[in-house]
Amino acid sequence: VRCCAVGVTRRARGSGAARDEEGGADNRFRGRPGAHRGALRDRLGGALLDRTLGAEPQGVMADAERALQGSPLEELDPEDRPYLDLAMIYVVAGRADAARVWIRAYEQNVPVGSRAGRVGSDIQYLNVLGSLALLENRAADALRLFRETDRGACIGCALPALARAQDLVGAPDSAIALLERYVNTSQASVMTDVFWLPPSLKRLGELY
Repeated sequence: VRCCAVGVTRRARGSGAARDEEGGADNRFRGRPGAHRGALRDRLGGALLDRTLGAEPQGVMADAERALQGSPLEELDPEDRPYLDLAMIYVVAGRADAARVWIRAYEQNVPVGSRAGRVGSDIQYLNVLGSLALLENRAADALRLFRETDRGACIGCALPALARAQDLVGAPDSAIALLERYVNTSQASVMTDVFWLPPSLKRLGELY
């Protein structure tokens, strides 16, 4: 069932042009509380997923820019803007410089005391910082940051990132143990599986 979620999501993803049409439809719901924010996050999440499924970085960044044109950040409360979603898009596209711009925007506009439960939680913040550390070949820093995300309701969500960091610091046995826990758990979210399950299964086979 978990593997099927990836295939279903892949089939559900359309072209950039198709998502532009969806973005136009999103405008009908702008008057509803939270709808504009949710539509923008959905489109940014789609761009991030496309990169996970093999899309070229330039296309992913172009999708993100189109999403911002259709749903301007200025229409959102500064504390509700998806800074970290944008930062992660640039991380997976290999643009550490651009990612840091959005991370700084989050730090400047969302007070620490307001982060829990909002768009861009403290756990998402740590996850973005850890992913940026991996991009910059700072695996030990990434491991420390990912360990701090291993809490909250989703018990299995931190495991694949932790495994990746353990792998890169030269601890394959720890990476295997974490990957085995992840692929056998029933407590990871669907979105975690969409992004992490295929590469985790592949890497687990390589480590064996």
